[in-house]
Amino acid sequence: MKPNKLIIGSIFATALTALGATAYAAPGTGPQCTGFGAAGPAAHHVMRGKNLGAAPPHFRQLGLTEAQRNQIFDIKYQSMPTMRQHYQELRATRIALRDASSAANYDATKVRTLADKLGKLQADMAALRAADQHKIYAVLTPQQQAQLQKMRDLRPAYGTMRGPGAGFGPGAAPMGTDS
Repeated sequence: MKPNKLIIGSIFATALTALGATAYAAPGTGPQCTGFGAAGPAAHHVMRGKNLGAAPPHFRQLGLTEAQRNQIFDIKYQSMPTMRQHYQELRATRIALRDASSAANYDATKVRTLADKLGKLQADMAALRAADQHKIYAVLTPQQQAQLQKMRDLRPAYGTMRGPGAGFGPGAAPMGTDS
């Protein structure tokens, strides 16, 4: 007996609907809704979501007081307009650079100018983030600062292998080597 295509299609559609519904089944639960920032690979995107201006996710382990959380929020909130403006300029510059590099008439001077602007915007944003981090660090007690430093020391260095799929991409060792 051959299975009917309509029956197989409806089973497939039902399964997809059920899987999609589970993603929305319990909104407001999980680590992303603790009030301290989004957990996961996109945790550095402070500009998005409900946790605008909230403390970084790893600060949950520091046992911040309500007053400290408010101070950290104020620090982040004060820098938001500038960070947002830089982010919008950065995005527009990336798009312009992408378009210029794939244009029919390649203009090396224009590409270089856009690349320089992109680098400056990235440096400015890094400096703004560092200034915020310094202000936030000053809000912490000496015990919390020591605990934060211990957490940083335990975190793997940037560019080291950190999980599934790590080791693939720029700078990765060829397959079959131990380095």
